[in-house]
Amino acid sequence: MVQTNLNPDFALSADLKDLKDRISRQEQVDLNVAGLHDVAILSSPITNQALVWNSTAQRWVNANIASTALSGVVPVANGGTNISSYATGDVLVASAPGVLTSLPDTASGNALLSGGVGVVPSYGKVGLTTHVSGTLPVANGGTGAATFTSGAYLKGAGTSAIASQQVSLLQTFRVLCLLLKVALVLRLVQDLSR
Repeated sequence: MVQTNLNPDFALSADLKDLKDRISRQEQVDLNVAGLHDVAILSSPITNQALVWNSTAQRWVNANIASTALSGVVPVANGGTNISSYATGDVLVASAPGVLTSLPDTASGNALLSGGVGVVPSYGKVGLTTHVSGTLPVANGGTGAATFTSGAYLKGAGTSAIASQQVSLLQTFRVLCLLLKVALVLRLVQDLSR
């Protein structure tokens, strides 16, 4: 290990070249900069190795994270979840300020629904009267129209919105004539079959 003391006003070119040479030889290099704690630079770190502050030695040291720095469940205050296990499909949600909870997965066909501000969401079916806003277009199985005229019939318009159309007196007369013709034909067929 090579120890180097650097003054904040040092000549960069010579000291950095020396530092680069030492790192290229895969030596551990400690830098002491006036007013700062020692900083260790690893040229060839190994798996699960990181820099950890050793308060006894008052310096940064190499440590194996898997065996020394982390053990158990990491609390929320330290950037963890405070949860030791969860199942596939679970969703982490805040159940209270600073508290994460695992929301278990549910049967297919359910959606994650907001319970409102400050309430944990839940899974359920999407209510067409409570959860849908706007007008459902024809392409998605709706009418594409928000209102209809009272007493009118619905008239398709291909992929455009369904139209509401009033029945005119002439249309009513035509329908009545058609029904009368059908009734007469049925009566004639009945009479001929006797």
